[in-house]
Amino acid sequence: MTAFDRNVFVKMLLSVSQKDDAALFPKSERSPYIQKLLEAFDKEETIDLSIIDWDAFQIENVTPENYERVYHRVFDGWIQGFIHYCRKAPVFQRQERSFF
Repeated sequence: MTAFDRNVFVKMLLSVSQKDDAALFPKSERSPYIQKLLEAFDKEETIDLSIIDWDAFQIENVTPENYERVYHRVFDGWIQGFIHYCRKAPVFQRQERSFF
């Protein structure tokens, strides 16, 4: 196991490209295949999942519009909840000594 090298860590950290929200959240697009499935669902109210060709569409075809805004709101809520939980958690203090 190698020792932690701060300079190598900083160098690797700086070499990482900026987060691209466009790549994370693809622009939603309409798919004729998905539209056909939705119409079948409207008529029959049930769809046999075995007839769906899962390779016939991409994630862009099922991504809701304005998903990026909703994602950030939910993500921020999870972070705020985690921080709130950490602040309320009691401090853990061992009563006996141990090796670790």
